[in-house]
Parts: sequence; C-alpha cells; structure tokens
Amino acid sequence: MAKPLAVDVHERDLYTQIGARIRKLREEAKLSQEQLAQGVGLTRTSITNVEQGKQKMLLHTFVEIAHQLSVDPAEMLRPAVGPPSTAAVPRDAIPSGLPAKEREFIERGLAVASKRTRTPARS
Repeated sequence: MAKPLAVDVHERDLYTQIGARIRKLREEAKLSQEQLAQGVGLTRTSITNVEQGKQKMLLHTFVEIAHQLSVDPAEMLRPAVGPPSTAAVPRDAIPSGLPAKEREFIERGLAVASKRTRTPARS
C-alpha cells in the first residue's frame, strides 16, 4: 500500500499567495466572485476557496482565470502585495514537494514575470 503524501506547508503557502493574487486582480478588474466563477465555469464557492488557498486548481483553470482577468498567467504568480519584484527568484524558494511538471511551470512563469511588467488588458 502506497504511503500518502504529506502536504508541505510551503505548498499551502504557494496556493494562498496565488489565491490572494487572483483576488487582487479580480478586484482590480471590478469583477465579483460570481462573475469570475461564471466566466471560468466554477461555482462562486470554488472561487472563494481558490482565493483563500483552500482549493487547488487544474492548469487549464489557472489559465482560464488569467484569461477572464485579462492578464498573462505569469502575472498571477507575482506577489499579491507590493511592487513587482525585479529580483530573480531563487530556485529553492519554490516548494520542493511539488511534482516536477508543476515546479517547471512555476519556474517558467516566474522567469517570464521577472522580465515583464503587467500586460495590457485585452480589447
């Protein structure tokens, strides 16, 4: 019998930070949780849970949320508060307990995010 994976506290922090960023971007876009939920195909409760870091999301949902918020998905990986960082994010700052594909996705997103400022909203 396979031993269940322990949830790494850093993984929870990651989802909490991404959720806070999504909430900030949603509020900047002047969308309600209900409006974002309808655009993404989730319930309002799911959006609440995502914003609080209580619910993980699939990659295609992450990308669809970015689309609904008119931002590049990498923008959702920036810190939720404070100015955008221009410093490189050290590889060891990414939770080690993540699967390789998720880790690579985050590394690519952070690399892109560190090279740009916020993308203009779509027309």
